[in-house]
Parts: sequence; structure tokens; C-alpha cells
Amino acid sequence: MILQLDAEAFRKVHPLEFYKKFLPEGVRPDGRSLNMIRETIVSSGSLHTCEGSSLIKTGNTSVVCGIKSEVMIPREDEPTKGKIIISFDFPPICSSDVTGNWEEMNEKKSIIQSRLTSIIENCNVLDFDQLCIEEGKAVWVLYADLYCLENDGNVFDNALIALLTALRDVKLPKVEVNEDDEAIVTDENALTTLSLNNYPVSLTFGLLDDYVLVDPTSEEESLLSWLITIVYNEKKEICQIWKPGGSCIKFKSLRYCMELSKKRTERIISMIENSLKD
Repeated sequence: MILQLDAEAFRKVHPLEFYKKFLPEGVRPDGRSLNMIRETIVSSGSLHTCEGSSLIKTGNTSVVCGIKSEVMIPREDEPTKGKIIISFDFPPICSSDVTGNWEEMNEKKSIIQSRLTSIIENCNVLDFDQLCIEEGKAVWVLYADLYCLENDGNVFDNALIALLTALRDVKLPKVEVNEDDEAIVTDENALTTLSLNNYPVSLTFGLLDDYVLVDPTSEEESLLSWLITIVYNEKKEICQIWKPGGSCIKFKSLRYCMELSKKRTERIISMIENSLKD
């Protein structure tokens, strides 16, 4: 018991030195190898009050996404295109230290929200014409609200999976525009689903004492020299690379991260599609 307490105290006081005792052996304190991703669970249709929803859990990190819809008049220059508006938040329940770091958490949620929006708008994820009800008169606007329920690191990867899964789960009723230009639901049972052109899936890595770690926990994130997120689609096309500062990354390390990211994509897409069949 004394040795256990001493180890826990050493970990809190000298976390980097604590990790240095594990990493040369190719393992982390949680028992994972350096390139091992925590178990990921994908479920869809989690919220019955939404047109589409999902819950993603990787290790002790959980993100939920709910999508609501609204009929709006389209822009004049895009008469057939609907819109997706994304919001992301860290509620106080997601971590014990959220309330004491509002400024830092606000910055993180803004970054995640803008990156999700960038992927949806720039990576050909879906054809926005699918959201057209009647050209020039009415289109669907989807509001995708994401919340981190538990934060144990690598939140963005889970948020992106949650968003893609919820979009695939969306079911919209049949709507027509009457003579008074009012949108009326004509058949609640004739539901329309969305098809995705691409599934951009991300994987995040970090460098801790010259060792590249995959899927870092929140503790590991606080010790990293650099963090990088790589996004590939199912065609093995690179969609985005995001590296927010830190030290320089070696070309060998970058190639290693890119190869692991490609392998991750197919597995996640399969999990998304299987969740829709359950």
C-alpha cells in the first residue's frame, strides 16, 4: 500500500519522469503499447428527440452529437443548398478541472468547432443539394450540437466520428411548399436519409520524450512536445493535417503517423455503418 501511494505521489509531482520509466519499454502507464488506440465504441440513434444522433466513446473520452433540423429560405446565390451549423462544448461534467480553466476550455472548444466546420465544408463530405426542399424557396438547415461528456484526451477524433455518425443517422420528413410559400410536412413517415460522399477520419499523435504516442490521454497531452492530427478519407486521400505549434516533427515520424492514420479510417467507417444497422 505504501509503495502504491509513493508511486501515485511521484506520478503527480514528476509526471514526465514517471512516464520515462515506461516508454523505453514500449508501454504506457495504462498498459497500452505506444501505437495502440483505446477501444472505440460507436452508437447511433442515441437521442430520440433529434433527427440524427450518436454517442462515441474511446477509452474514458465520450462525445455525444445531436442534430436538429429547421426549414429556411436559401441564399439567392445558392438556391438549392442547405446548411449545417456546428457547435461544440465542454460542459462542467466532462472533467474535474473544467470550471477552473474557462478561458483555456473556451479556446479549445472554438478550435474543435472551427475544425469540424472546415472538414464538412472543404472535404466534400456531402452534397448540400440533398437538403433542398424546393429550389429558391425552402431548404433544410441542420444544427449539429456536440458535447464532450467525458474528457480524457483526444477529444477531436471522437467529435469528428460523432458528427459523421449523426449525419448518417439523420432522417428528414417529406416537406412541400404550399401556395403561400409555407413549408408543410406532408408525410412524417416518408423519411429521407443523407448520403456521404467522403468519410474523413482523423487520428491524433503526440511526442513525449522522443516517443510518438497514438491517441494520447489528457495526462499525456499535458506532457507532449508536439501534437498532430491527420485526416484521411476512405480513398486514402489526405484531407487535413493540423499541428498547433510545438517543436518540429521529423519526416520519419510524420510518415509513421500518416501510415497509421490510413489504417484507422477503414475500421471507423465500418463501425459507423454497423451502428446504423443495430
